[in-house]
Amino acid sequence: MVPTRINETSSESRTKPLTIKEQRKLCLSTAEQLVQSQHWAEAVKLFEKAEALGKPGQSLDRELASAYAVNGQFPQSIDRYQKLLAKNLIMLDLGQQQLSPGQSAATVRREAPPWVMVKRANVALKGPN
Repeated sequence: MVPTRINETSSESRTKPLTIKEQRKLCLSTAEQLVQSQHWAEAVKLFEKAEALGKPGQSLDRELASAYAVNGQFPQSIDRYQKLLAKNLIMLDLGQQQLSPGQSAATVRREAPPWVMVKRANVALKGPN
């Protein structure tokens, strides 16, 4: 079923189908509200629908990666994170530094303050909390 909106220009109360762009926007805003209320399974479904409604290249890898992880869908989450890494679009735990297009993680590591690398090594040794 396609969502509809009231046609306000007409004197009659007819509804008009939402455009694909409006449907995508509605899916995204609703998914974000579901994330805030921690309804992960429903948020995943709406993020996936919004992505399907988008144009090629309008992926929601960042949103889906974290939603999949919290929802326990680890293979899908890993796949999305790998896509983000391939595009250099993921925030690394290196003192809140983000990779720029064409910049390698090794360059960022060399430029990171020493305490960041120590913190990162300690996390790697202890594992996640």
